[in-house]
Amino acid sequence: MRHFVYAIFICLSVPAASAQPRIVVDSAGHGDFRTIQEALNSLSEQSPAPRTIFIRKGIYNEKIWGVATLNLRGSDITLNGPVCIWHDGSVDPDSKTVLKDCSFSGYDGFKLGRYHREAQFYLIHCSFAENMADQDIYLVPTATPLHWGRRIYYYDCHKKGTEYKWYANNLDQAAGSPDPGKIDPAWVFKTKWDPLN
Repeated sequence: MRHFVYAIFICLSVPAASAQPRIVVDSAGHGDFRTIQEALNSLSEQSPAPRTIFIRKGIYNEKIWGVATLNLRGSDITLNGPVCIWHDGSVDPDSKTVLKDCSFSGYDGFKLGRYHREAQFYLIHCSFAENMADQDIYLVPTATPLHWGRRIYYYDCHKKGTEYKWYANNLDQAAGSPDPGKIDPAWVFKTKWDPLN
């Protein structure tokens, strides 16, 4: 099953056996693929084990279809777009998008993110461009009801220029009040797999 993620992503993890070769995306052409979507498209629909796509430092302007997201290396990926992030976590209440040490930029008035279905976002140590709109990640109304509530969490995020109140620290309101220093692959994937190994 695929979920649509509207973003320019980081280390994107999707269900590949550890014995499979490492897949590298490099926008400069020094990897297996130039775009994240090409790397995702190269994967078979089914796999008995998780797969990891390593994305090298760069700016990726694309819409991405993927399953789970986690920035593993941090501070070297720029997310850029009209709406930078989108998440569909309607299949599993523990499904989440976790972005650490990311920077976001876009055209004047770009919006950080949106969701149409159940979603869960964690933005930790992120920076936003000065021209970002003063609008939190927002729900696009649909006929599908939300059962798990609004689950959008920030910790130590900052914007150039005037700061906005909506991305103030609220990680303590997330289930289990996670420690930002312990948000890592084991926390995201509940030790079901380790994308670093």
